[in-house]
Amino acid sequence: MLMRLRKKSASLRSTCITSILFLFHSCATIMAPNGGPKDTTPPKVVRYMPDSAATNYKGSEINIAFNEYIQLKDINNQLIISPPLEEQPDIKLLKYKVLNIQFKKPLKENTTYTLNFGNSIADYNEGNVLDGFQYIFSTGSFIDSLKVSGKVQYAYDHKTEKGILVMLYDVSQYDASALDSLPYKVIPSYFTKTKPDGSFRITNIHEGKYKIFALKDINNNYKYDAESEFIGFSDSLVTAGTKQEIALEMFKETPKKLRMLKADALGYGHIVMVFNQPVENIHLKPLNVSKVPTEIMEYSPKMDSLHYWFEGVGGDSLKLQVSTDDKILDTAEVRLVTKEQATKSPKGEKLKLVCKTNILPGQLQNPIDPVRLFFNHPLKGLEKERNLILKEDTARQKIDLSVSPHGDTLSIMPMKISVQLIKNKLTDVVDTTKTASFGFSEDKNYSLFIPPGYFTDIFGQKNDTIKLGFKTHEQKYYGTLKLKLNVPQGAYVLQLLDSKDVVVKEEQVMDGKTFFYDYLTPGNYKIKLIIEKKPDHQWTPGNYLEKKQPEKVVFYSQPLIIRSDWDLEAEWKPEY
Repeated sequence: MLMRLRKKSASLRSTCITSILFLFHSCATIMAPNGGPKDTTPPKVVRYMPDSAATNYKGSEINIAFNEYIQLKDINNQLIISPPLEEQPDIKLLKYKVLNIQFKKPLKENTTYTLNFGNSIADYNEGNVLDGFQYIFSTGSFIDSLKVSGKVQYAYDHKTEKGILVMLYDVSQYDASALDSLPYKVIPSYFTKTKPDGSFRITNIHEGKYKIFALKDINNNYKYDAESEFIGFSDSLVTAGTKQEIALEMFKETPKKLRMLKADALGYGHIVMVFNQPVENIHLKPLNVSKVPTEIMEYSPKMDSLHYWFEGVGGDSLKLQVSTDDKILDTAEVRLVTKEQATKSPKGEKLKLVCKTNILPGQLQNPIDPVRLFFNHPLKGLEKERNLILKEDTARQKIDLSVSPHGDTLSIMPMKISVQLIKNKLTDVVDTTKTASFGFSEDKNYSLFIPPGYFTDIFGQKNDTIKLGFKTHEQKYYGTLKLKLNVPQGAYVLQLLDSKDVVVKEEQVMDGKTFFYDYLTPGNYKIKLIIEKKPDHQWTPGNYLEKKQPEKVVFYSQPLIIRSDWDLEAEWKPEY
C-alpha cells in the first residue's frame, strides 16, 4: 500500500487552528430540587443464595437479594438460561427485594449454568436497569471456563452495532440432520450480545464444538426469522477455548418469493406500492374503471417501491391487479385522495407544483455540476414561447428546453451543454450531462430566472416564479485523487465514498488499472471494493441454508484526505 501527496500550487497556504474550551464556573448557583438528585443508579446485589459461582449445586431454588426494591420487565423473554432447560423456571419477587428462582425439573449433572437476565431487572422507583446481569453456578465440581470471542459487522459496509445477538449451539446435543435448522427452531446453548464496536465474548463454555451465529433479533425471540432479520454464520464449527477471533458478517437474505407488502395513496393521483425485494417489469391493470389517463410509473432507487402517478379517475377508490411479466402477484384496492380533499387538507400542498434545487444558500457550486431542479410531480409540458434566462455576471443567455412526458428532474448547464429532462429515480438522480470538458466558468456569479407558469405538471398545476443565484468555486479549491488498483482478473465494483458514505463515483472493474478522480471537494473519502461472485455490478447478500456467504467487501485501510489544490496518489492491493 502506497500513498503520495503532491502540492499543485506554490500559492497554497494552509492554516490549522484548534480550540479547546473548558467551563470552570458559572455565574448562577443551581439548587437541586427538593428530595435530592434523581436516582440514576441501578440496583445492586447484596447476597446470593447459593453464592455466585457455586459448585456442586444440588438444590432447586436460587435467591438473589438486592439493596432496593426491584421490578421485573419482560422476564419471560429476557431471561436466557444456558444450557437451556426443558421448562422455564418459576420466577417471582419476595418482598420486592429478593428474586426467587425455582427450577421445575432436576438440572443436568456436571454442568455449568449461566442465567442471563438481559435488561429485565430494574429498580422500582426510577426504572434504572441492571444491564446484562448474569448469575453462574455449576452442578459439578468446577465452573466451565472456556470462551469464544470475536467481532460482528455488517457485510456490506462493515458497520457495527451494540446488542447484536451471538449464539452458540452445542452440536453434540443434536442429530446431524437437525443442525441446519437450529437457528430457526432452537434457543441457543450459549449466547451474548455485542458491544458498540461489534466485539463479543462468550464465557463459561463447556468443551466441545459449536455452530455459531450472529443475529439482529428484531422480535427478541432468540431465533432466526428469515427475511426480516440480519444473520451471520461461520462456515466451520467453532471449538470452545479457541484463541482465534471469530469474524461474523451479517446480511439480510433476499426473499425467495416476491410479495407486495402494502399499497397506499400518498396524495391526489399518487399511489406507492412497497415490495419485499427489488422489482422490475411490474404491470398494473385497473379493475374498477375502464381507463386511467396519463399513467406514469417510477421505481425507487433500491427498486423495492413503485410510485404510480395518474390523473383523476373519479370515485373514491382504485382497484389494481399487480403482476409481473409471468404471473399475478396481488390485487390492491386503494382509497384515493380526491382533488377536493387534497385542496382542503394539509396534504393539499402536494397538489401544488413545487420546485426544489441542489443549490444550497451560501454555498459555492462545483463548476462541473449542473443546476438540478426537482419537481414534486411529473411534468407534462412547458411554455415553448418563453425561455429560461441564465445570466453570468452581466452576460445573459437564453436556454431552450424540451420536456419528455415522464420526467420530473431538470438538469441545466450553460452554453454548449444540452439541457435535459431526466426521468427521476426519486432521490438518486443519474446525471447524464456531467463531463469533465463542460461546465460553468470558475469563480463566477450566476443567476437563473424561470417565469411563472413555465412548467405544467400532469394535474395541470403550474410553477411560481423561480429565481436562483449562485457562485462557482475556483478550480484550485478542489483536489484530485489518482488511485492505482492492483487486483487479479475478475469482477469488481469500485466505489469512492465521501465522509457520509455517499457514493461519489462508481466503476465496474475487471482487472487492475489506474483511476483518476478530479474536482473532489476537500474532505475525507473512502475506497470500497466489492468482490463479485457473479458479474452483475451489484453486491449480493448470502443465503444461510444454501451455505452461501455474502459477496466480500473490502475497504482501503485508512481515510483518503483530499485537500484543496493538491493531488493525492494512492496504490492499493486489497487483501481478502
